Amino acid sequence: MKRPLALLMVLCAASIARAEHFDVRITVEAGSEVKTSYTDPHDDPNAENEIPTIDVTHDQTFIFQFTMTNVYPHKIRKDVGVHYSITRQNNTNNTTADPKILDGEFQVNFKPQGMAGLRQKLQIHDPGQYLIFVTSLHSGSDHEHFSKMMLNVK
Repeated sequence: MKRPLALLMVLCAASIARAEHFDVRITVEAGSEVKTSYTDPHDDPNAENEIPTIDVTHDQTFIFQFTMTNVYPHKIRKDVGVHYSITRQNNTNNTTADPKILDGEFQVNFKPQGMAGLRQKLQIHDPGQYLIFVTSLHSGSDHEHFSKMMLNVK
């Protein structure tokens, strides 16, 4: 009876050690279409994972929103950075234009279940593929937490 209990304790400890500390959600509303991207389960932001994509017409107003929630129940996370950006991908047509459409960062002290975020109306004039990326910085974890979405501007 001691072996199954010991195995259960090891499995529980492993799952706690790998538990996520932040839930990162990106939502884009374009007309009647709404897409949401959730925290990526992988540690590597360069990993080739399936990324949700939403289509927007150039000059169409759309809403970009994200929230980051501290889901770690036992501790206040101090001075956590939140970085967000919208960056044009494969900027070969216009090399003089800044590929970053939006780029920002702020710091937050997150209580358990504390949430921070941003909601902004935007328009993009140049057609192309744009990566929306939101990540934690200095979260006190062994890895950062992020979410990403592709914006296809036609």
